[in-house]
Parts: sequence; structure tokens; C-alpha cells
Amino acid sequence: MCHLMRALLVPSMQAVQALLPRLSQGDPAHKMAVAEAIRDAMAFAARASKGFSSQTKMASCGCVEPFLEALDVFLPALQCNEKGDPRSIVHAGVRQFLHRMVVCLDEEIFPCIPVAIRHLVTNCTEPRDLYEFVPLISQMVSKFKGKVAGYLKGVFVSVVTTIWAVLSQQSDPSDSLLIQDLKLLRRAYYQFIASLFNYAATEIIFDQDRETIFRVLLTLIEGTLDCSDTNSQKTCFGVLRKVISTPGMVPKQYEEDMNQFLFKHLIPAAFSAPSKPEFDLNDAQNILVRRRTEERGWRTRWRG
Repeated sequence: MCHLMRALLVPSMQAVQALLPRLSQGDPAHKMAVAEAIRDAMAFAARASKGFSSQTKMASCGCVEPFLEALDVFLPALQCNEKGDPRSIVHAGVRQFLHRMVVCLDEEIFPCIPVAIRHLVTNCTEPRDLYEFVPLISQMVSKFKGKVAGYLKGVFVSVVTTIWAVLSQQSDPSDSLLIQDLKLLRRAYYQFIASLFNYAATEIIFDQDRETIFRVLLTLIEGTLDCSDTNSQKTCFGVLRKVISTPGMVPKQYEEDMNQFLFKHLIPAAFSAPSKPEFDLNDAQNILVRRRTEERGWRTRWRG
């Protein structure tokens, strides 16, 4: 069956390989047509994977290799230099195919994860490119949990520093679309960090250097003080509570740093957020945030 599936996928792979160099040629209408053709070729391959599922694995039918070959061909499309709609269209095609591979493959997909992320973060400056892709990383974490940690550790810094750089860009207050994109990226980032805590993959964070660990924690503090997005605010408080209430989560060499972080940043944030004038005490999400700040974990000194 493997050779039959390869025969089905080869035309899609050949189409993508032939069309990618043409994406930078011609007028805008031509570029859009090429981008849509690339997306459609990937969509055909993704559709071919519909015969498999989380129950009926590709490995059981001997079809893993053809789909991994297709993934090797499709992933470089994430590095296309075109901006705007053509880039978004191509990225959508890659995401759709990669989503199907996460569903249908098991550990066979692990080596492809760092490759996909490196392709994505190269020259990435658009918040939309990131916030539409980050949930896919969270999906991988939720499915594979700690098993995927070894493959994500090496690219974690690249992911978060790219996100931080994009979020720190100066934005025009009148550009409502960009502001919305940045808000969605910030929310996707917090959900990604939360997924590492929810699915036993915290070593991805805590095996990094001290600067990275506490930079991540400080971004969570920033999230607790942002009353404009109560969903993210609640997520950040929930993650930070796990940090201080789970023994041994923070590496032993950073215990004193964590104590300073607790008293300098965490406890003040727990009091500051509910006291902000924008904090609506009648809003359901804000009530959940307030309850998070009142839970026992915030009143207990972290002991490592």
C-alpha cells in the first residue's frame, strides 16, 4: 500500500516544488494564483490522509514514509518571502497538512517538529503568521505531552523570542487589524505556555537558562496585569499558581531567585490586578480571576 500512497502524493509534491520558486514572480494577481495552487496541492495531500485517524494509524497500513516525504517538501514553504495574502495562503496550506499529520502520526512526526518551527520563525515579523501556528504547537503538546519535550527544548527559545520581538513592535493605534492580531498572538502565547504546564512538559521551560526561565515568568506577570483580556489574565494566574504550588518544579539552583520573584513580582500582581479600575467585579471572567488570586496557593510562601 505504501507505493500506492506514494504514487498518489507525488504529483502534489512535484507541484509544490515547481510552484514555490514562481511565488515571487509576476504581478500580485499572478502571485495569488500561484499561492492558491500551492495551497490546493497541499490540501489534496491532506485530504488523502483522511483515510487515517487517531484510531487508524498510518503506521498500521505502512503509509508513514510517503507522508513524511510530503512533509519534507511542504515545510520549506513556511519560509516564503512574500508578504500579505500569498504568504498567508501558503502558510494555511502547510498548517492544514501538519495538523493532519499530528492527528494521524505518532512519534514518527517528532523529528519534523523542530524543522517546522525553524522554518516558521525565520524572518517572521507578522503576528498573524505566529498566532495561527502557535496553537498547532500546543496541539502537539496536548497529544504527546512530555514525550515531545526533547524535540521542543532546542527550539523553545527561538519560538518565544520571536513572539516577544513581534509583540514589542510599535503599532499604529489607528491600525485596528494589527492591534487585534497582536492581541490574538499574546493570547496564543499564554495558551502555549499553559499547555506546557497542563500536559507535563514543563521541562521545556525549566531546562532553559536562568534568563529565559524568568523572562517567561515575567511575561506571565504582565498577563496578570492586563485587564483588557480576562481569559489570558486567568490563564496567567493559573500557571503562576502551579509554579509556586508544585514542589520541585523550579530547578534547585534557582530557589533563591524564585523567592525573590515571588515577593517582588508575584504577590504584588495578585493584589494589583483586582484593584485596577478596569477590573470589572461583576464580569464572570474577572470573578474567576479574583478567585485565582484568593486561592490558598497565593498565601503560601513558595519553598521550592
